[in-house]
Amino acid sequence: MVLRVLAPQTLVPGDWVSDFSAAMEGMGVVALKPMKGYKEVWDELAGTQAKGRKVSTNSLLSADWRRLVTRDDAGLQSPYGEVYACPSSWGTLLMASHGPRLRRKGLQPPRDWGDLLDPALGGRIALDDSPRVLLAAALGTSGLDPGATAADVARCGVRAGDLRARVRRLRAATRVFGKDGAHVRALEGGDVDVAVGWGDALVGTAQRSTGVVLSAPASGTLLWADLWAVPRGAQGGATDGQPSPLLPAWLELGLQPSRQRRPSVGAASPLLLPPLLGGGQAVPDCDLLSDNAEGASMAARHVLRPHQLPPTRVLQRSRFLTPLDPATEELFQECLVDMDQESVLV
Repeated sequence: MVLRVLAPQTLVPGDWVSDFSAAMEGMGVVALKPMKGYKEVWDELAGTQAKGRKVSTNSLLSADWRRLVTRDDAGLQSPYGEVYACPSSWGTLLMASHGPRLRRKGLQPPRDWGDLLDPALGGRIALDDSPRVLLAAALGTSGLDPGATAADVARCGVRAGDLRARVRRLRAATRVFGKDGAHVRALEGGDVDVAVGWGDALVGTAQRSTGVVLSAPASGTLLWADLWAVPRGAQGGATDGQPSPLLPAWLELGLQPSRQRRPSVGAASPLLLPPLLGGGQAVPDCDLLSDNAEGASMAARHVLRPHQLPPTRVLQRSRFLTPLDPATEELFQECLVDMDQESVLV
């Protein structure tokens, strides 16, 4: 039997395929088709019935992961839905700063979202070219969870106009919106002093460039997750049109502790995610994420090495990046109007 796997080329270590075949003792093999990135994976699937099938796995996943992969028929999270994916790895939205350049200006690496609005950083910031990153930063500077929904914004008394103003301020302070890693290159080249983006992109520059440090926003951040999923049209290895019976074995292989990448701000094992406040879905108090009681002297504790995970307290204040409900999408589009950032809010 053959299990056909489509994945970004960086997601599957080379030895997984051979080790899986050896574990199957000749009963099954993997046909891996590496793709350049996630867009290419989606484009490949777009010609099929891309809506997923239910996924069955015996892995002992935490409640946070189960909530993330349980969806209703519209693809939104629902405690009454079915499990449609199995996690592979996760990471965070981070800040990367050039410490020596900042210190020469009498500044420290930013420790939280509000620091991005320091006038001294105006025009010296680069953001990943994603509307969700810009909006996460705007929500964070407003004292909200960077993954907050329209309902959260209303509950905490933040007006849509105020959030829109935050987006404009961040847009004005940003010199580079980085397509294809341009925000990373701008930091390395000295065009900016701070870059905000996903850890898997920023960890490389911290390893390559002397003086570049990573930090996790103290009040919480967004989490991304790579997930294995089964397209509706998937079939193979069975006579009834169902997905390959090798699939459960592949999912279990990926979650074995011995198979997981070592801890890194770039990517980490699902087994290393601490329990999240509110299950990664909601923050109980509106002012929880604007708590600055630790003080600026704690900034050094939020400087990360590439092999470290963000502090547990930061992760517990964070939330997964998930599909938007209609009300939140409408709010975000309103905040992005006339700013060339109205791309698909995925």
